Amino acid sequence: MDSRNLTRKDLEPHVRPRGRVSDVPNRVRPLTITMIRRLSEGLGLPAEVLILAYPLRAEAA
Repeated sequence: MDSRNLTRKDLEPHVRPRGRVSDVPNRVRPLTITMIRRLSEGLGLPAEVLILAYPLRAEAA
C-alpha cells in the first residue's frame, strides 16, 4: 500500500466486505483467493506477490 500510495478506500472495491479492508493490512485476516484475484486485476498487482505467506497477528484473548 505504501509503495503505491494506496489508501484503505482504494482497496474497498477489491476487498469485500468493506469491514474487512482494515483487517487485511493489519494482518488480522489473510487474503482469500477471491481478494487476490480482485486486487491483481483491479490494481495491477502481481498475484505472485499477493500469495506470499505472512504471519497473522495473534487474536486478542
